[in-house]
Amino acid sequence: MTRTPAVLGLDFGGTKIAAALVADDRILAREQMETPRTGGGADIVEAIARLASRLPTTRRIGVAATGIVRDGALTALNPTTLPIENNFPLAEALASRLGASPLVINDAQAAGWGEYRFGAGRDFRAMAFITVSTGIGGAFVLVTIVALFTISG
Repeated sequence: MTRTPAVLGLDFGGTKIAAALVADDRILAREQMETPRTGGGADIVEAIARLASRLPTTRRIGVAATGIVRDGALTALNPTTLPIENNFPLAEALASRLGASPLVINDAQAAGWGEYRFGAGRDFRAMAFITVSTGIGGAFVLVTIVALFTISG
């Protein structure tokens, strides 16, 4: 079995921020706190940094966030659920605060990929994932296998 380096996984939405240090398929450590309700991305980044400081450090960071994520920037679909500025540069702000560039994706898409890789979808080539929590989201995973070959005679 190949050991992969530990990854700091961060998940946040309108209710909570969760952090876990994960290696292979094991959770090594975890922490959780309420999401700040101050209405600013800088306060959320600071809360994430405080939470992450309670765990061993790693340069591999993945962030799952509620809302629309484009090129590392976050826009909340419902500002009353997650009070943050539109198009907040989350990846850039976290990189500055944590000292490593994170991969930032939508939380439902992250959960769908997690189920595909390690959960109920791991034996399938295609699956749909729907989540109902503070918000509603979903993901589709479609795996295409391409085979290239040459016939010579």
